Amino acid sequence: MHVHDNSMNYNKALGLFEDGVLEGGEMDDNKNIIIRSFHGNITRYAWDEGLDYNEWCQLDTRQDASYYGHWINPFRLTFIGFAEGDITEVLCASESGFRSYLRNFFSFQQEMGYDSWIDMMCNNEQEKLVIFDRIGMGGKTR
Repeated sequence: MHVHDNSMNYNKALGLFEDGVLEGGEMDDNKNIIIRSFHGNITRYAWDEGLDYNEWCQLDTRQDASYYGHWINPFRLTFIGFAEGDITEVLCASESGFRSYLRNFFSFQQEMGYDSWIDMMCNNEQEKLVIFDRIGMGGKTR
């Protein structure tokens, strides 16, 4: 599997969703488009090595492992989750939808007893922080 930055933008995904041809696609209450797929025989390292960290950040938790990881792109308002081959890509419709999705992620992690934070990967930190501060997530960055 070739990993690249945000293979589909929100508007393209919305068109496919509305046409009923977005495989594995659904929409949440915030109009975020969620695409689920499964790829066995792959580890999180495909994303760790394939994403452009000038745009992407990792969502770090104590449970991260070769079979589990999460990444977000504050510029494209995108979330990628990987757990044992299950892949969830969330293309957010707006900054408020992105904030809501991240708040739900952090709440779930906290309920499970896991600390979690946004690792900006030491790249382009100031531009990323402007967005995270604007959406109320600046306190979750490291």
